[in-house]
Amino acid sequence: MATTRKTYPASLKVEIVREIWRETRSISQIAAQYGIHPNQLYTWRDQAAAALPAFFTAQVAATLAAQQAAHAVEVEQLYAEIGRLTTDLSWIKKSVRAKAPYRNWRRPNGPRGWPGTPPACAGSGTAATAPSAGPVVPPALPATAPAPPR
Repeated sequence: MATTRKTYPASLKVEIVREIWRETRSISQIAAQYGIHPNQLYTWRDQAAAALPAFFTAQVAATLAAQQAAHAVEVEQLYAEIGRLTTDLSWIKKSVRAKAPYRNWRRPNGPRGWPGTPPACAGSGTAATAPSAGPVVPPALPATAPAPPR
């Protein structure tokens, strides 16, 4: 008569391995509680420890994939924004070109401004309070410059 092999659900295996890693009781005590041979518990513990790096690698890969997807969405939004801004800029340039004949319009009386504006402050919008002392002249240079050293 053949005996059937016992199978244990993954949730029970995880619970037992967690209990082993907590180290509150010995593996022999845990095996006696669940009615499982201690060698089987050692095997499950080793399998779980071997699978952990792959779990974190898969987790990192999933995180990286999520970041790449978010980056792709952000890049698409930025390109759309660039397109909108380019369209706005071209519209503004066209409207400025349409108004170009008015840009070079000068005030009457030439560059000095409106008639009656004092020449000292033409175009500045402020009235002259005191007459200027005249142009600033730099100090005179000596008639003969010393020879440069060799």
